[in-house]
Amino acid sequence: ALWTLTYEVGAYAFIFFAGLAGLLERKFLCAVLLVIAFVDPLLPQPIVSHWLPDNPQIRFLPQCFAFGAFLAVMKREIVMGPWTLAGLTGLFWVYARTAAGSELFHIALFSILLYVAGHPWFRQLRLPADPSYGTYVWGFVIQQILAELFPQHGLVFHFFTALALAISLGFLSWYWIERPALRKAHRSPPLSTRSEAGWAWAA
Repeated sequence: ALWTLTYEVGAYAFIFFAGLAGLLERKFLCAVLLVIAFVDPLLPQPIVSHWLPDNPQIRFLPQCFAFGAFLAVMKREIVMGPWTLAGLTGLFWVYARTAAGSELFHIALFSILLYVAGHPWFRQLRLPADPSYGTYVWGFVIQQILAELFPQHGLVFHFFTALALAISLGFLSWYWIERPALRKAHRSPPLSTRSEAGWAWAA
């Protein structure tokens, strides 16, 4: 997880400054940026994403982040309903064996997850805390510590031990770091109308 943090911070910084500049208020421009994020890596000679390392996993980060950010901007216009999900899933199956197959897979998968997460029966299962980000950040560190301390143990031990410890630290991180930081950010007066839009994107 640690290698993704640099790119994630860079993406949030882009969103923040784009919000300050008022770019996020222009939804057509946001749609253009989304198309660029998905099409550029498919070009024989990428124009925007050529600076990314030659790593197939990193290649999908800009698209995934751009898709989530676009949904946040268009949350009042885009409805994740069964027909929308069926259309996105069908689009993936049609182009699954093409260069765009992996990107369409991510769009369909994330849309389905958002639909399920927003369903009333699923929302009732929501935990009082959100340990997801802390689990993501601390999981890699815990795995490395366990591998150093207990190299003789097998995969089952390392998997379940790391999972339990990472989720536990995720809860502690939520209560001690993330929730206090979010409350402080929400209490802070906005720099301007544009900065408020930028913070909404960053959140």
